[in-house]
Amino acid sequence: MGIKFKKPEKTILVLMIALGGFYYVLRNVSISDLMGSFEKIRYGYFLPAIVLLFLSYWARAYRWRALLLPYKKVQVTEVYFVMMTGFLGNILPFRAGELLRAYILKRKQDIALSGALATILMEWFFDVLIMLILFSWVFKFYAEAFNFTFSGSDVSTQELANHFGQFCLALTIGLVLFIYSFLEHKNKLLAMVYWFIRRLSQKWHNRVKSIFDNLNLGFSAVKNTWVLFQVIFYSALEWLLTIFSFYPMFSAYNLGTISFESLVILTVMIVVFTTLLPTPGFLGSFNAGVYVALHHIMGKSEVIAANFGLTAWTLNFLVILFSGFYFIVKEQLSLRTLWKED
Repeated sequence: MGIKFKKPEKTILVLMIALGGFYYVLRNVSISDLMGSFEKIRYGYFLPAIVLLFLSYWARAYRWRALLLPYKKVQVTEVYFVMMTGFLGNILPFRAGELLRAYILKRKQDIALSGALATILMEWFFDVLIMLILFSWVFKFYAEAFNFTFSGSDVSTQELANHFGQFCLALTIGLVLFIYSFLEHKNKLLAMVYWFIRRLSQKWHNRVKSIFDNLNLGFSAVKNTWVLFQVIFYSALEWLLTIFSFYPMFSAYNLGTISFESLVILTVMIVVFTTLLPTPGFLGSFNAGVYVALHHIMGKSEVIAANFGLTAWTLNFLVILFSGFYFIVKEQLSLRTLWKED
């Protein structure tokens, strides 16, 4: 029987994880050095970074709009602000998140909650596919960049990175085959899955069936070739914009020559930590990912790595806060009501 946490216990747990991330980043950094490092930043480079972040979220909005086409044609501006309000729910207490934006979409556009959740699941599916491709590329072909050890450990991170890259490559191939099977041989695949889960307990049977029912609903949207093309295009564009949003940040901190590989490695480490440690708004876990990438892998100072993480997280937070809060005020939504709905 698994351990079940009540909401207060979950809140305490994720806050402890976030604090642990901050401790890991700041344990060897003095407050005076950290505050002094802000004086050396070239703040003019923050503007293009913010613009690229905005564009990455707009690309994500266009992707969600494409996934919603089989249900209803929604204006991309409406999709964008609903999406950003949902992301704001991941930062505010109790992490309303994806359920929140599905609920708002149902309320504003009268799209069934199951349909909205199915499209969000499809977003996650394609994000995972791109993440695995990035992981495979970085950890397999740039494993030498991970030639460092954590204090108190003699484990070869380079060897671990190489094996993890191979594992991610296998997962990528498996996921592509799974998507192909769902698109071309859906009935056979679902029949096999439903036959297998009959052997599970009722609880797990219902969970797995619910996931595959939503997948079935979601994949029906990308059965259309034009929709599938848009989803793939905007997924790739979103990730490229996210990766390149760090380019001006490197210049702001005068970190020297900027390569595409260094930007990808930074993005990958952030994704790894925020996936393994999903704190509210990824606070703490985001910072830890930046710290490992800049300090352990690229050899930058601990102060710069800590400062960079704080600033990059703040810029992303401001983009989400501005968009989400604008929509909440414009639509006169009640945060308390939205949290209760979650």
